[in-house]
Amino acid sequence: LEFRRVLFRSVQLASYDPTEPIRSIAVLPLDDYSEAQDQAYFTSSMHEELIAKLSSLDDVRVVSRTSVMQFAGTTMTMPEISQMLDADVVIEGSVARSETRTRVTLQLIHAPSDTHIETLQWDREDVGDILAFQTEIARDVVEQISSQYDESVFLQTDRKSTRLNSSHSSVSRMP
Repeated sequence: LEFRRVLFRSVQLASYDPTEPIRSIAVLPLDDYSEAQDQAYFTSSMHEELIAKLSSLDDVRVVSRTSVMQFAGTTMTMPEISQMLDADVVIEGSVARSETRTRVTLQLIHAPSDTHIETLQWDREDVGDILAFQTEIARDVVEQISSQYDESVFLQTDRKSTRLNSSHSSVSRMP
């Protein structure tokens, strides 16, 4: 028998205090749990939509997509990811599709302590407009995280998001 010595990086786990405000969020690339593993378009655009909507939160830093892409399929622990990205909350999740049904599952994790804050799940038959479904999910996540703050911050987020959406609409219209 061969004995191997495995060295583990020492990461001190923080304690989770639900009254502490969220200062920074990282959204990890979503996993594709569909049988055919053919949902890369959906998982990538859902990842992008989550980052875009979360970035409308005032006083919360959202880690860039480029910075989080290195963690796709990682075996690193949440505390390690938290340290590398300086993120209080990490959102990880998956997309699963069957013939006509789509499920998106997202887990909000207090990364320094590796503690699940909440798991959110959406199930839909015949999604139809995928972009509308993704926008609904991202708004639900922003609302859930905004509940950590007072109402005035959530209203600011709504106004900022509306302003961005209306300016985007006017730019993206083709003659």
